[in-house]
Amino acid sequence: MKQDDERLPRLRYIYLYAAAGNVSAGVMSFEELERVVKGFSGKEIVLPFRSIKMDCHGDFNFICATEGSKDRLIVAATNKAGTTIHAFEYVQLKENSTRQVTRERMPPSAVSSMRLS
Repeated sequence: MKQDDERLPRLRYIYLYAAAGNVSAGVMSFEELERVVKGFSGKEIVLPFRSIKMDCHGDFNFICATEGSKDRLIVAATNKAGTTIHAFEYVQLKENSTRQVTRERMPPSAVSSMRLS
């Protein structure tokens, strides 16, 4: 696949999500995960569609506002059954971009950075 292929950022997310699931299931070590995703650092990653929920308390697989902050979002990404957390996805919005985020939409231009853990 060519480096300019528009599908590559989404495939990076899918790979990260699957690898994190393998770590949660005990099939892969954290050291192995770090080794296989090392090349993703600084590269674009596209998150899958998720609904935005304004009031999340323990809900999984929603884009949720972080308590006490208007410019940070979090997702607890789980398997389909919601029994295994694959990753916590943290999204930092750009300054003055909170007006762009609505219940249905978060444009890429609003995102400053994203971190998985």
